[in-house]
Amino acid sequence: MALEEADQARVDELAKRASSAFAESDLGQVRQLYGQVLKIDSSHPAANYWLGYLECREGRPENGVNYLRTATESALACAEWLAPDSLVELGMALNSLGQAAEADEQFATVLQRFSNYADGQLALAEDLGDDEHLVESAIDACHRGLLVNGQHPGLLKKTAELLEQEERWDEAADFWGHLAAQSAPQANLHVKMGIAWQRHGDAGTAREEFGKALVIDPEHEAATFALVQLLDEQGEPEEIIPRLERLAKAKPDSARVALALANYLRQYERLTEAIDWWRAGLAIEPNWDDSWRDLGLGLEHLHRIDEAVEAYRHAVEAAPDNSENHRYLGSALQDAGQLDSALESFNRATELNTDNADAHWGRFWVRALRGEFPAAWDDYEWRWKLSNRNTPQLDDSTPLWGGGDLSGQTIFLRAEQGYGDTIQAIRYVPKLVEMGATVKVGCPPALARLLADAPGVSEVATGHTSTVTYHCHQAMFSLPRLLGTTLDSIPGPAPYLKAQSQAGLELPETKGVLRVGLVWQGSGSQSLDRRSVPFELLIPLLEQERTLFFSLQLGDAAHDPGRAGVEEKIADLSPLMDDFASTATLMEQLDLIITIDTAVAHLAGALGKPTWLLLSATPDWRWMLERTDSPWYPSMRLFRQAKPGDWSEPLAKLREELARTI
Repeated sequence: MALEEADQARVDELAKRASSAFAESDLGQVRQLYGQVLKIDSSHPAANYWLGYLECREGRPENGVNYLRTATESALACAEWLAPDSLVELGMALNSLGQAAEADEQFATVLQRFSNYADGQLALAEDLGDDEHLVESAIDACHRGLLVNGQHPGLLKKTAELLEQEERWDEAADFWGHLAAQSAPQANLHVKMGIAWQRHGDAGTAREEFGKALVIDPEHEAATFALVQLLDEQGEPEEIIPRLERLAKAKPDSARVALALANYLRQYERLTEAIDWWRAGLAIEPNWDDSWRDLGLGLEHLHRIDEAVEAYRHAVEAAPDNSENHRYLGSALQDAGQLDSALESFNRATELNTDNADAHWGRFWVRALRGEFPAAWDDYEWRWKLSNRNTPQLDDSTPLWGGGDLSGQTIFLRAEQGYGDTIQAIRYVPKLVEMGATVKVGCPPALARLLADAPGVSEVATGHTSTVTYHCHQAMFSLPRLLGTTLDSIPGPAPYLKAQSQAGLELPETKGVLRVGLVWQGSGSQSLDRRSVPFELLIPLLEQERTLFFSLQLGDAAHDPGRAGVEEKIADLSPLMDDFASTATLMEQLDLIITIDTAVAHLAGALGKPTWLLLSATPDWRWMLERTDSPWYPSMRLFRQAKPGDWSEPLAKLREELARTI
């Protein structure tokens, strides 16, 4: 029965206000306004629908059903636009009341009378899913569509994708499974199921699904990649390379397969083979700059620097606007000794990305290797933003010293790099004392006793330093920049550290014999370790007459002499080396230290001990290039590789010099 004109206007106005209240989530107002509508028009479809909807959402489906029956009847009669949703909502309410048969009737009615409903819900889900805040609403739209047509492939696929977006991996896997069950065999669907189960933590089921995919298509790339990744994560490498080799043989035109094989060969330290496969893949896809960088890194690890330079040049050609490509090229050019070209590459990298900290760091190295101080120090400050930095950031809640007046001030110096860096930088403390400061130092426990006796240090703190009082603080290796250090103004002279006498660390007295300390292996902190010398190369050195050798080596490498069967020719001091103070005490009793670039080298130099330093062809910045001496440590002599990875020449020179010294 039609309403009077005034009543209809009142109903329309109340319904409009209710709709606005719903948009503002004022559900109490929605109930009140739609309740007023029903007092005027008890069969109003929208009022009944939304009141029924709210009753169901608030856990009262038995009340909601009554509203929804009325909404459905009215909508079918006079508001067909609302009929499909009313029927679906009624079916959902009936399901929750255990009335499945009647619920199915509602869904069937929608499918029969409104055949495009499922497609409409899919379109709605597509729109809603673009907003990360509406993903749950998109999933709800899919669910409503699937109640009407449970085999709708688009809805099954979209539901799985949305669930993945929400990281509901087990549910996503189920929907991929539903889609697979009603489709012709598709390897892709089993791959998607497998990935979802893997991310859910069910590796066993994931492996089964990847296997099913490979039964359907034994040469399926995504399935093979997914399976080998899973095998790698589970620590089962035996199958990985053979599987990828078979796939590469079957798909010789696939760059992705060749490059994946190369990456796994690198992982399992089969670099020579990896390089061949990188080259094969890049011959197919020469514009993949990241793979050119992978090839360059592999070549660098094999000391094939010139070839690495060429690989990085190809990366630059493939993607000239990628700052990282220029940075990698600069690093290789630096290693090749082409410092001018390296500087150009680092400059270009920073032009393309002013925040590329690694490029700034590379530029510092080039300028430092050339001794361009103090100008180089500005780029050194980019160390705080390096991608692979593993030391803590400075506390910025207290004042940082910026180079101003220190009269009457207490400054706290923080060790923020390796042991050797800290030993090198502690020389600046007397300079700060001259400027009127009281200097406190924070450092690792292994350095505490040594630095406690360093000139000018008033206090040493280790571990948590919240109880240390000071006016300002600074990182130790920011001092060279703040003080404008040049090669001619390095604080010193050495020795600037001294060894303590310590009971139980006395070495036996010897006469007419040179006592030599040896270190040959780094700490392992560097991913590309070019500084270590294989112990077997040092064995001829141990034959020198009138010489006693003492191992200052720590870690697993300390056992190398025993493995080489020459432990009787070198005394192992590592059990006595509790910290750097005890190491200094032992070193003070030696006549000569032969070492690679480690903290021991810095300690020996700081103690003023005669030190022979073995350096790779690509040395650390502080040793610069071509020099046989060090402005940082006057008692040190440098023996350099002529070719990357080849220790024969510096060791031959060192043996000759040792023979002359005896």
